[in-house]
Amino acid sequence: MKQEYRLINHKVIKALATDILSLEPNEDNPIIATLQEFKNGRSVGQNALLFGVIYTQYMKHSGYTIEQIHKRYKRKFAVPIFVRDDPGYASMFMAVKSLEGENKVILSREIIRLTSTRNFKVKQMSEYIDNVVKDLAENGFAVVLTSDEQSLFMGRI
Repeated sequence: MKQEYRLINHKVIKALATDILSLEPNEDNPIIATLQEFKNGRSVGQNALLFGVIYTQYMKHSGYTIEQIHKRYKRKFAVPIFVRDDPGYASMFMAVKSLEGENKVILSREIIRLTSTRNFKVKQMSEYIDNVVKDLAENGFAVVLTSDEQSLFMGRI
């Protein structure tokens, strides 16, 4: 028997406690309970919207590759979001920023290369997508979304 509880409020916690108290474990039949942090990473819909719609539309308009577009926006928007939200990332970034010369350039490029939207939470990815769309609009390119794509943008899919 495997049960999974998402501990989102006291009602769920009480239900879990009731179920645990109803169990009858013993040395021959132990019960193993595992608690783990829920990873609330970016959604598949958000990723599809960014790469399949926004970047693709801009690629067709600009002639840049998706990789070039993504690298630009990682540098412009993803790095600052991670610096703000992740103390370890911020420490690494500040250490590289304090360097001089070629080492700074090489390490800065490597940070951007290794920085991935894959590590964003849903809220961070929403902020990132919003920033990309706004930047494109400020530079004269309007992303056109179908109603289904708008639902992705609003986080409903």
